[in-house]
Amino acid sequence: MSKSLINDTKETSYTLFDKGKRFQSNNQLDESIVAYIEAIQENRELVVDFYFQLKFANLNSKHLEQVIDFIKKQLQKQPNSNFLYTFLGDLLTKQGRYNDAINCYKIASYRKVTSFCPEFAEKYWDDNNNRKPDFLIIGFAKSGTTSLHQYIEQHPRVLPAIKKEINFWVKQDIDFWQSHDFEKGIEWYLSHFPPIAKEDHFLTGEANPWIFLSSQAPKNILSLFPKVKLLAVLRNPVDRTISHYYHMVKHGQEKRKLEEVVDTEISLLDGIKDFSQINRNYWQSQRLYLATSLYLYGLKKWLTLFEKEKLMILKSEDIYDKPETTMKQVFSFLSLPDNQLNEYRNFLPGSYSSSSTDSDVRRKLSDFFQPYNRELEDYLGISFGWNNS
Repeated sequence: MSKSLINDTKETSYTLFDKGKRFQSNNQLDESIVAYIEAIQENRELVVDFYFQLKFANLNSKHLEQVIDFIKKQLQKQPNSNFLYTFLGDLLTKQGRYNDAINCYKIASYRKVTSFCPEFAEKYWDDNNNRKPDFLIIGFAKSGTTSLHQYIEQHPRVLPAIKKEINFWVKQDIDFWQSHDFEKGIEWYLSHFPPIAKEDHFLTGEANPWIFLSSQAPKNILSLFPKVKLLAVLRNPVDRTISHYYHMVKHGQEKRKLEEVVDTEISLLDGIKDFSQINRNYWQSQRLYLATSLYLYGLKKWLTLFEKEKLMILKSEDIYDKPETTMKQVFSFLSLPDNQLNEYRNFLPGSYSSSSTDSDVRRKLSDFFQPYNRELEDYLGISFGWNNS
């Protein structure tokens, strides 16, 4: 196939995929899935975007069967794809077929480890070993958790989970700050991690910035994994809030103007000192960008249960401004030797165009967060310098 024809085919695939997204935004899932599948048949690389489009879609049994059948056909063409096995496992999980999903996750884990650590897979692989995570990145969204996870994952003594975020500790659809997905079973959760024997000198873990807000996750994690080490990334709350907002706009999940969002939430949070005081219906219907940036109220839940030595707090800006020094500290915390990278990429950076309105909003947010920032610094004994930026 000529280069121009390949480019034309890819262009057609993107057009089809965008068509699928438009159908999905209008709740026309039948037409949406057909368009997505046609796009992937033209351009196999789009299967990753397909996964993220369907991640929180409300698929009925017919849709699930349709997509499962398609992914199985893709696996016949790419039998070594850990991503496709993970995708299939997630779809089977949506069907409640947890044992079948576990088998898919274990295959995905084997494929992933084989790709970058074949010696371990060949010599030590044993599905009977259920390894608990050694570390969890617990927060915060839009603060650099993906970059931190990627830097840790590239350490030669880290064998990561098959994906960054395993939705087990919280449900992100309803009451996510109070609920969990324990009905899947702990075996389902552990199947996402490589089966590292206790005597092997490898670590494993995951990153899920949403568990930070949960009222149930801290005590559940402590009861199951009392030795786990926790990392939290804190970003200037003004920047994090705005980035979070534009992220949701980009994905079609926020239609309100930034100024409206900020004014509404400042009014809601006036005088509130605890997430539990916020009306449950508001949690379900709104994004709570500002509440997510009130780091202290979430941190207190974790520090009440976990020893301070088990929780490392990182400043988001340090991950990007001085990654070598920051990662050396992270690896020391995880009891790993240092591992310097040739390049420290910014993974999943947000991009948006600021407006004069945004400047006014930034000032309003800065005024709102100042007392909370001071309280956070006093509690932790750490100076973040956000009120001076």
